[in-house]
Amino acid sequence: MLGMPARAHAKRLIDYIPDDKISSIVNYLQKFTTSKPKAVSVDPTKKAAYEALLADVKPVKGKPLSLNGQEEVADIIMRKYEGLN
Repeated sequence: MLGMPARAHAKRLIDYIPDDKISSIVNYLQKFTTSKPKAVSVDPTKKAAYEALLADVKPVKGKPLSLNGQEEVADIIMRKYEGLN
């Protein structure tokens, strides 16, 4: 079966597929051959406004957020376990 050309495989496959399902299978396979839409472009002014909003975000304490929240997590862990010593 590995040495058979693709058309021969397709003809054998048609024998296994019920007639009422052939069109849905063809439509499904065509989705793989059509070109996909390109990624949505980002509006630079909206991106700048969003980044400006993020720059103003502060936790409840009023202290600026650290990169990925690492310092905040470290503070939480220290507060939780500092009384164990």
